[in-house]
Amino acid sequence: MAEEFLPYDPADVLISKATVEVFLSDAFDTGNAKLVSAALRVVARSAGMKAMAWQAGVAPTQLEHLLRFNDSSELAEMLLVTKQFGIEIGEKLPETCSRPGA
Repeated sequence: MAEEFLPYDPADVLISKATVEVFLSDAFDTGNAKLVSAALRVVARSAGMKAMAWQAGVAPTQLEHLLRFNDSSELAEMLLVTKQFGIEIGEKLPETCSRPGA
């Protein structure tokens, strides 16, 4: 009998600033730009793409384009958007945040 897997969207569990910080911190720790880009898209979806675009001062379509991270020239723009998420690159997590299993 084959195992059945249900769809899972990580955006559904990003319900607090602390969970977003852990999620993004783990993505940035990989150093993989495509993974970071995907993680930022998940966070934007969890917060609402239109709301995040408005907070970042860009159009929703521009935010979607920025979060695709197609080449390194877009890194500076992407870093501006991450500031709107309240995350500083290289930021240490508060002591109150812990990763599962830590």
